[in-house]
Amino acid sequence: MEKSIRRFTKIGCAVVLGMLISHRQTALAGWTCTGNAATGIGYASVNVKSVTLVLAQTNSPGNIASPNASCPPTNGYLKASIALPSGASTTTPTYVKCSGAPGIIFTGSKKIGPGDGGDHPEFELRLGTSFIPAEDCAELNMVTSNVYDPVTGSGTIIVKTKATAGTALWLRGFEYTGDPALVPIDNPNTVPNETIEFFKLHGVWKFETIVLGPYDLSGENGACALLVPYNVKDLNNLYVTTDGLGKSIPLTITCPTEPVVFTCSGPADYPVTTTGGCGNVTLSFSPPASEIITGAGPVSVTVTATDQAGNTATCPNFLASRTSNTVFDGFFSPIGTEGTGCDKVFKNSEKTRLGQVIPIKFKTFCNGVSLSSPVPTYFIETCPPGPVPIVTGSFVFVSNEWHGQFDTGAQPGITPGQYVIHVVLQDGSTRQIAVFLK
Repeated sequence: MEKSIRRFTKIGCAVVLGMLISHRQTALAGWTCTGNAATGIGYASVNVKSVTLVLAQTNSPGNIASPNASCPPTNGYLKASIALPSGASTTTPTYVKCSGAPGIIFTGSKKIGPGDGGDHPEFELRLGTSFIPAEDCAELNMVTSNVYDPVTGSGTIIVKTKATAGTALWLRGFEYTGDPALVPIDNPNTVPNETIEFFKLHGVWKFETIVLGPYDLSGENGACALLVPYNVKDLNNLYVTTDGLGKSIPLTITCPTEPVVFTCSGPADYPVTTTGGCGNVTLSFSPPASEIITGAGPVSVTVTATDQAGNTATCPNFLASRTSNTVFDGFFSPIGTEGTGCDKVFKNSEKTRLGQVIPIKFKTFCNGVSLSSPVPTYFIETCPPGPVPIVTGSFVFVSNEWHGQFDTGAQPGITPGQYVIHVVLQDGSTRQIAVFLK
């Protein structure tokens, strides 16, 4: 058996039967496809698992008579319609397609949603759980083709695959010369895969390779494809199994356990945090913090977190009230109110020329009284923003006003262009104003 647990070897733009081990993540629940490239015997299963509990598993028929062994329904895709565990993605399990027609062995695609965990015991035992740490979300795609020479009995499976971290792909090949009708269908309610165990006992193990995400073996845009060589006397006797595995961190939201009280010293917004999720996670509040009226008494707040894939998470309602409110009365001349960000219209000003010291002045009030503490701070960014602010500082309270300055001649890094001044007020909220230096 050609068995590989090593890093890949490149020959031109081909990656030959090896193990890619790299440590970055992203993924969805596992699938299994087993097929014979000539006769079209196919199998697919999808498990649904929360972080700690296997809830359910669905599978397609193991033997499909037509030459194209795609999984039902007729479009070739399988999707489980079952209740999902708490914290699992509403789109889990994802779609799986198995093709057994000659030349096209398998097509598989997985996008792992929040809360999906490893659901392939044999695969995880083979790898060791430390090899695939869970990631916020993950994706694994694969399509294969087959080249075979009946004269020499040698062939190559060309695997075009791309995956994020948190995923793994397992390819195994068996030669089985017996009756295909004797190959059992895997029982989704048992841990071992009966189909693969049958091949282990009654077939010859021809090859094995494991590829860990992230990787790009798509065969496109200069990326290599994975080449899996094999040798069998009769292509009808080659059975290839492919398993995908992925783990993802649940989308969770953490809300206050005690009532939130807004004062002139903060907080600026509800102290809510999230973990996991696919892409950027946005928070929606009902009501928003800005609608909490001073002195109106505690209000019940509902929070929903939504990631870019549409997955959501909520937390138990908590109470919020406001005893005082910080009021900002706007920036004074010379920066005025023209342009509030990099995306706004800027006006040139004779008083904001490069090399000048530009004053930053404003007033704040707490329940109508001038607010003299704590001290606001500021930071100044270029447009577009750089990796770090170019200037940071704090204000001085003078004659009921807060005074700071932007010394545009203080350092050589300040050049003509657009800049945004961000002011962090006493309650943690921010105000910003844009200036154009010429």
